[in-house]
Amino acid sequence: MMWKRSGRRQKVSSRLVSINLQSIISKTLAQYTALSEHCQEMLRSFLISPTGLHAVHVFAARHDLKQLAEPLAKLSNQQVQDLLRLPVTQAHRSSGATALHFACKAGNQENIRYLMSQGLQLSDETDSGLSCVDFADASEKLDELIDAVFPDEEDCDEDADSNYDDNASERSREITRQSSLTDVNFIRLLDKRTGALRLPSRTKAKDCLASIEASIASEDLSAKEQNKSNERSDMSILIKAIKSDSPEIYRCALKLCRVTAETEADFPEFYRERLFDISNEYELGNVCDRFLTIPFNETSELSIIDAAVCLDKIDILIDLVLTRQFDLIPACINLLIQLQPRIAKSEGKSEQLQLLYSKVISVAMNALDALYSNADEEERQLLFQYITGSQWDDDWETTGPKFPCRMENGSTKPYTLMEMIEEAGDGDLFASDCLHNLIESEWSNAYSRYRRNCCKRKFSVKPRIKFWIHLISFLAYNVFIAWYIMDLPTTFKFWPADLVMIAYLLSFTLQEVLDICTRSKRRRAKICGIEIKKCPVYFKDVLNLLDCSALILMWAGLLLKLAMWGCIFNYVTGVDSSSMCSETNSTAYQALFRGASANRTWTQPTPYSAYACQMVLSTAFLLWGFRSVAFLSYSERIGPVVSMLRTLIIQDLIPFSVIIVIIFYSFGVFFFNLLYPVVTSTEADRSASDYSWHAFLQVFMLPLNLLFTNFDVLPTETAKDKDQVLREVAHHLGYKWFSRVMMFVFLLLSNIVMINLLIARFSLTVSKMDSKSLGTWRKRNIEILREYQSYSPLPAPISFLHYPIKMVSWCIKKRNDDNNEQNRLFPEIKDAWNNESDYPDNYIEFLLFQARQFRRIRPQLARVVTRNKSDSEALVAHVENLVSTANRDLHDRLGQLEEEINRKFALLQEAIIYRDILDVK
Repeated sequence: MMWKRSGRRQKVSSRLVSINLQSIISKTLAQYTALSEHCQEMLRSFLISPTGLHAVHVFAARHDLKQLAEPLAKLSNQQVQDLLRLPVTQAHRSSGATALHFACKAGNQENIRYLMSQGLQLSDETDSGLSCVDFADASEKLDELIDAVFPDEEDCDEDADSNYDDNASERSREITRQSSLTDVNFIRLLDKRTGALRLPSRTKAKDCLASIEASIASEDLSAKEQNKSNERSDMSILIKAIKSDSPEIYRCALKLCRVTAETEADFPEFYRERLFDISNEYELGNVCDRFLTIPFNETSELSIIDAAVCLDKIDILIDLVLTRQFDLIPACINLLIQLQPRIAKSEGKSEQLQLLYSKVISVAMNALDALYSNADEEERQLLFQYITGSQWDDDWETTGPKFPCRMENGSTKPYTLMEMIEEAGDGDLFASDCLHNLIESEWSNAYSRYRRNCCKRKFSVKPRIKFWIHLISFLAYNVFIAWYIMDLPTTFKFWPADLVMIAYLLSFTLQEVLDICTRSKRRRAKICGIEIKKCPVYFKDVLNLLDCSALILMWAGLLLKLAMWGCIFNYVTGVDSSSMCSETNSTAYQALFRGASANRTWTQPTPYSAYACQMVLSTAFLLWGFRSVAFLSYSERIGPVVSMLRTLIIQDLIPFSVIIVIIFYSFGVFFFNLLYPVVTSTEADRSASDYSWHAFLQVFMLPLNLLFTNFDVLPTETAKDKDQVLREVAHHLGYKWFSRVMMFVFLLLSNIVMINLLIARFSLTVSKMDSKSLGTWRKRNIEILREYQSYSPLPAPISFLHYPIKMVSWCIKKRNDDNNEQNRLFPEIKDAWNNESDYPDNYIEFLLFQARQFRRIRPQLARVVTRNKSDSEALVAHVENLVSTANRDLHDRLGQLEEEINRKFALLQEAIIYRDILDVK
């Protein structure tokens, strides 16, 4: 355990006082038997205070009950077991509390162990619903309680050295077994799952459930269904809450403990059986039909959320999420994945779904950041292993944990939490400090997972080192290709340069092919504002499209150059090419490029062909230049700017360009007919071979020149005294209208309205993205990390030797995964992560840490996150948080006042009854 015990001097003094107190009680007990019955009754009354506390409750907090229980029981004329289980009377605000409650409140570890060995349970609750764990938490004694139940070896050694308890560890384990308290059960007690909800008072909850049970009993059910309902009243209440989509019913059931985690786990299968029985007599809707066909994992806390989503119950979902214990964060991410396609369809409840989506995002981010910020170094390692699913089981056979993630088609797959987060792909999640620091640690992680039964590590290169290797290689490639293109006459005859170029292109091509294979999963995406339902993840990134285009052009330019070589073998060996190439092929080659003469050979390219090759390669180099900007995304300072630049181009500039092209085309056709009408043009002008081409260019170039105020290219002469000539002499009447009216109309629309609209749009986008740029960059940082984790540690141009091996490994893994997918219906999650009794020790340790943190932060889990939001959104979220906090405080205060009034009323009733008894006497 990570929490150490304290106060051993107090423990020793408590035992000494208990011995002295035992002797006093023994002397009193010896005189007790000689007293009359009336005196004995008076003496026993002194053991109970006017507030309802018995002496055993006070002694449980201060003294050693193991020494005092038996004489105190004789003095109280009770059995030891009955005395220890004696509750506080209703006259006290802790009515219903036992000695174990007060032992936990004081952190008295010896009494906690002793009382648990006598059969008292930590789950016992007072009349107001407070458990022993709640008492310990209220007095800040949780550490002592945890150490009492699960002592460390160091603590046990200290107990043995003190000569008071030589077998503390074995005795504590025996006590735990006798009390049927497992690690998991204690952790569930530690994390009060209703802490995030505003539960009603017990009176209101009883009234609500009474009406619900009455309505259930009055429903017209078949005999078979009625029997089921009678057998499982808790299930009937849960079904009613989910069918009605009522958080109020669900909270009332939680307040009175009518719905437990076991009830929720049994709900999908129980409700499936009920629907199946009804479907034999009635026709069900599409929602219920879908519920009957979808498999559920009953061992997971996520199953009831999947069932509620399948039944389209929206209002109750956030309550179901907030009451998860071990799987709260996976439940949030799984729900986000299921909500995304429903929101994209924009059918019916789109606004309600969007609101739910934002609430679930806030819960997940609050949970992740709270766990990270409150953890020490060891606990952060446990947290990172939990997120990445890299915790080993006790046998060192499998890693986990993995969770059943519900896909859009209804199937489930075992995913780690990090895989689920990447599947969700929400930028707000990546803005959390927890995930950012996890990714930063993975950038510096030089090793993969531990191997079984040994401490050897499988060596791999750090992704950060791979990044710098590929960056330097890419810079060298850019320098090389610039020389290769610019000095084409030299590189044309220098064949080693072509071999280097081929090696570079092979490396980059295989790298992209492997990237396409590993990122072939299809997801819903938007590319240039167009929504694509099933788009491979690889093509969601526009930079990958630049990669593919650049590679295609590079290969085309290289093949074009090799074609100009003629017979490559002859060129290399110096043999005359005319002896191996036919004249027919030579003629065809010369016909391919204009300007070729009969005197030129295959190894002497024409200027036109060389120019075409150079321009193809130059275009590829231009695309590589744009692609090189992606390396700047690695920087935390420049990366957000690059992300904003991509958004401005894709979301603003491209739509603006579409609009401006339409305007150009409309005005261009009008200006052409106004200035150069074909009906007034000369025959010589129209008969020119390139008249149609120049007319087409003029349609677009006239508006473009006006947009950039390039008035020098506009016609300055009119055809009143001269013949009309395209691009030189305009129609005299059309030119007057153009220069005096239409040109200014176009400039007003394009230069003033459209350009300022684009600037305003850019400004609005930048202001929105400036607040969200951090989350956008952190999401991009994860994508870059995943790329370089799959990249070869060898730099280009020699990495093509490594990629075929990786591609073969990927194919084998893909085939095995496909075979396993066909042979199973439910996701394959090992028993070590599926059964609570088999949880590994390090996973139990993490769950204990998580439970401690969730117990403290659950009331704040539903707070709206202000990070990664615009100023206006952050202000609205801040106000909502203030209002929510005020409402919660008011609700708690009203609940306390109501309990106090009920307690006073109970006292008043007892006083009235006591007065009536005295009157009768």
